[in-house]
Amino acid sequence: MNEDILDSVLDFEKECYDSGFEEGAEAGKKQGHLEGRELGIQTGFQRYRSLGIMQGRISIWKAQKDDKLQSQLKQVEQYSQCPSFENDPKVADKISLNIKMVKTKLRLLAANTQSPPVELHDDKLVFQKNDASIEDL
Repeated sequence: MNEDILDSVLDFEKECYDSGFEEGAEAGKKQGHLEGRELGIQTGFQRYRSLGIMQGRISIWKAQKDDKLQSQLKQVEQYSQCPSFENDPKVADKISLNIKMVKTKLRLLAANTQSPPVELHDDKLVFQKNDASIEDL
């Protein structure tokens, strides 16, 4: 009879452990999904914000009548075109590489044309308050 009492206690401990594990795993999945989504929104916003700034600078320079500058801008412009929105690591790496290449070329062009430097803050946004999120902008 003592064995039955101890078995039920051991079963109760296992049931509590399994129940807690399942609850924790479910809560972790939900929270992980929310955090991943927020990080994705913020990263995408930063990348496309940088591309927008760069395309704006290119548009301004295209209006100038400097032939040497125009030929250099054609090369830069093809790398700054809006990339696809696929969620693929290879595409993301290509986008990052293109942004770095365009940034470097635009900084050189800015130095050669005595234009103000291209300020992109290394693709990091500076929020107005410490607890701000991407939705607050």
